[in-house]
Amino acid sequence: MRKYLASLSSKIASKEADTLVEALAALLIAALGATLLATMVMVSTNVSVTSRQSLSNLYKAEAGMAESGVSGADFSFGKINIQVKVWTYQAKDDSGQVVFERYQNISARPENAQQ
Repeated sequence: MRKYLASLSSKIASKEADTLVEALAALLIAALGATLLATMVMVSTNVSVTSRQSLSNLYKAEAGMAESGVSGADFSFGKINIQVKVWTYQAKDDSGQVVFERYQNISARPENAQQ
């Protein structure tokens, strides 16, 4: 530790200056660091905006979904038969084509929801 402190104090007390090459190298490293930081900020901003737009479009599609009714599915496991009833929600485009469909288990529906 004493050797390190002695080296540091001799460097501070030295009257020698850095060479032009060392100074230019330091400026180059600082400029590259600033450029990379600015690039990272721009990329993260663009990713955030794209994500926000995608979520907004998804929320609009879900808000426009209409409940199309109850449908069921039968599952057989050997001698055991289970029927699961689900609510079906659909979003359709202008031509009537289903573009998004979601199912919800009827038993998962809140008590106060309309049926």
